[in-house]
Amino acid sequence: MKKIQIIGLTMLTILIISCRKKDIQPVISLNGAYEQTLPLNGTYFESGATAKDNRDGDISDKIVISGSVDNNKTGEYRLFYNVQDQEGNKAATATRFVNVVNSADFMIGTYEATPTCTGTMTAENYHTTITTSTSSNNEIYIKKIMYGVEDQPVLGKISGDIVNIPTQLIGTRTISGSGTISSGNIILDVDISGPGAYDCSINHVKL
Repeated sequence: MKKIQIIGLTMLTILIISCRKKDIQPVISLNGAYEQTLPLNGTYFESGATAKDNRDGDISDKIVISGSVDNNKTGEYRLFYNVQDQEGNKAATATRFVNVVNSADFMIGTYEATPTCTGTMTAENYHTTITTSTSSNNEIYIKKIMYGVEDQPVLGKISGDIVNIPTQLIGTRTISGSGTISSGNIILDVDISGPGAYDCSINHVKL
């Protein structure tokens, strides 16, 4: 009779151990969207996640988040969420993608510029390109304005539909001005001086 009891207890222990080994892994659910867009220089708020386990219940407080978001540099960043239950069963890693973008990215492209100028020069149409800053939101770089040196882009700062061209030295010329944005196109009014001085209204049409 004792042998039967011992065998029975042994089989029950094996059964319990076997069940524990087959314990279901926890499941992680992200709060908020798994892919988010953050304006450059904006503040990233972590939405967190929840984790459920069939034995341990809610184990959200055990979630470990790795990775980081650099809100001062454009790019795609990934955050990884991991957790395991008391039995050591690991959940499948959850991933959140955070895209840090310049709000002026819609301005990126090639433009045909048509200038109308007064002063000591004859205006001709030309092509130029616009890129955006990777570290300062709403800042753009215009590759060329009139006879500006092309390897010294002109800085523009956008606020709503207004572009401000702060006073800056480009090659041997000083440039300043402002403009307006409409449907992705820009009309700039700029003052250019030394050598020569002239005022120009330049219509930039995106190609």
